[in-house]
Amino acid sequence: MLVEFYLGGFPLFLKQIPNKRSGKTFLSIVKPYRHKESGNVRTKTILSIGYLEDIQDSTDDPIGYYTQLARQMTLKEKDLERTEVIQYKVSARMDPGTSTRKNIGYLALSRIYHELGIRAFWVSRQRTVKSEYQLDQIFRMLIFQRILDPGSKKYSFEHRDEYFERYTFALQDVYRGLTHFAHYKEDFLFALHKAVSKRYSRDTAHVFYDVTNYYFEIDQDDEYRKKGV
Repeated sequence: MLVEFYLGGFPLFLKQIPNKRSGKTFLSIVKPYRHKESGNVRTKTILSIGYLEDIQDSTDDPIGYYTQLARQMTLKEKDLERTEVIQYKVSARMDPGTSTRKNIGYLALSRIYHELGIRAFWVSRQRTVKSEYQLDQIFRMLIFQRILDPGSKKYSFEHRDEYFERYTFALQDVYRGLTHFAHYKEDFLFALHKAVSKRYSRDTAHVFYDVTNYYFEIDQDDEYRKKGV
């Protein structure tokens, strides 16, 4: 039996745009696409990097680094958009306790994840992390698990094979990644807020928040407040 699914895509590349006034060169990673009406090939900005002259200190070879990053992002897209062929024998039997179950429903979450620019956010921060593991991989796995099958970080890691993702990190990398997530927490929340507001027209006229647990640190109690939780 064969099971196949496919999503099309285009390769990403590093675009350099010279600014005549400032004399600087703006870098961005873009993705080509074909316009439905005209049929012409246009580009969509996936990641705005900044001016080349302003990021010289962050890496020895910005052009080489972001060119390679564009290639990695393309390979990741191709990996997500590849045709997956699953073969098995009807007569085959599984050993007790084993499971080859895969979750395909997370693809809806994956689409939202990419539309909100979450992947692009962590990919751009990856250059500040000197490690082989990818922050985006870890964050994506934790998000999917938190929504679909909540559990501890260790539990999430142990169930990572239930997705059609090629995760290349170890359990200790998950814990190490938490430090970086905490470091970029404020930047991430602000970027996510802008993405949600732009895409879904967020209305902040009325905001609701959870006050299940709160603590009063006061000298004298009154009818509304008592010291403690």
